[in-house]
Amino acid sequence: MTSSGEQIIDNAPFGTHISLEYFTHPFPQSSIIARFEPKVRNFSHPLTILGAHQDSANYLFPLLPAPGADDDCSGTVSILEAFRILAESGYTPKDGPVEFHWYAAEEGGLLGSQAIARYKKEQGAPIGAMMEFVSDLTSRTCKSITMLMINLGYDCIYCPQHYRIN
Repeated sequence: MTSSGEQIIDNAPFGTHISLEYFTHPFPQSSIIARFEPKVRNFSHPLTILGAHQDSANYLFPLLPAPGADDDCSGTVSILEAFRILAESGYTPKDGPVEFHWYAAEEGGLLGSQAIARYKKEQGAPIGAMMEFVSDLTSRTCKSITMLMINLGYDCIYCPQHYRIN
């Protein structure tokens, strides 16, 4: 993802305000934050976030959970493609910054997303909206309406965990 993000930013039209941050953790995998800035910064405007967790493969202990691309590759690629399209079109948000987050260490207990949520809370970032893209909604098919409702219910419960700032 990192070289893809850098390449996308390099291809954005001149004057597009995009930053890329590698959010480091005490564990080896970094989370990644790409941010579109409005022309004029106003710190009272709320932040909009689109997120997905990066997939991982467990090389040290291959029998422990880390499903790799089957887990959330679809969510990661969905927001990467949205980011690419906005960057290449020269997107500039009007009412506050827009961030794309790729979280590390989801399988370890939402570690990357919780660290970023804690950081945003400590910084007093006004978050207006957050949408998490997970494979349940972007790639897996449901065989019945009940299964779809379970998936939707799970994701609606799952997403706010990342940004519960109370």
